[in-house]
Amino acid sequence: MSLVPTISVQCCSCDRVVVVSSMSPLGQPCPSCSSPVGQSVDIECLYLPPEIVNIISGALARHDCILPVSQTSFELTLATCYPHTQSQLIEKLRFVLNTKIKLLYSDREILERAIERYLPDASEPEIWIC
Repeated sequence: MSLVPTISVQCCSCDRVVVVSSMSPLGQPCPSCSSPVGQSVDIECLYLPPEIVNIISGALARHDCILPVSQTSFELTLATCYPHTQSQLIEKLRFVLNTKIKLLYSDREILERAIERYLPDASEPEIWIC
């Protein structure tokens, strides 16, 4: 008998916690609303325009290991390295940015390098969402 490791992730559409066995670019459908959950992104293959990246501060990006990758009129998509439920972070960002938040998962080292490349100024004032 082999054990399959699982990860609990929060569906950004209906807030249900879904257990997935792996992350992938397509994710898997949420049992409640069919939105994809457990999606991953290769951040090294993306060009991120400054107007998207600068939606959040570098201090917040480094603290929570998140980086904006796209935005529509109703949703902000963030890359994160934490493959688990981040309901408090999602709720804080929804409140502060007044938009729906979608999370894609990325390798931590790759994401940290991308944060330093796109938001290099570590001396900026820290802004905490409380």
